[in-house]
Amino acid sequence: MQIKALGEFLVLRAIAKPAGSEIYSDVVPDLVVGVREQGEIPEVCYVHDIGPGVPEGIFKIGDMTPVPLGKMANIPHPLVATKEKLAKEIDEKFISVHYTNVPALYAN
Repeated sequence: MQIKALGEFLVLRAIAKPAGSEIYSDVVPDLVVGVREQGEIPEVCYVHDIGPGVPEGIFKIGDMTPVPLGKMANIPHPLVATKEKLAKEIDEKFISVHYTNVPALYAN
């Protein structure tokens, strides 16, 4: 199942560990040292899809951006939408945002 952006919106993807996920040691592989009390808040997102109303040439799939400003809407992961997994089991998060709410792009 795909997530498609509509109109003047972008679908952005971020990785954020959810509350209740295990914290692993940086020194000893596979050693659990605790459990997250709060979910992580991502600092950057990646363009996952571009709506047909977004002006061409500004964004491309895979562009990295800081977390957007203004109004954002959560998009449940397809595996959560189809009830195959729980949201807390998936680190990949999706949001929908109007393209004008993206404050910057990281460029080479």
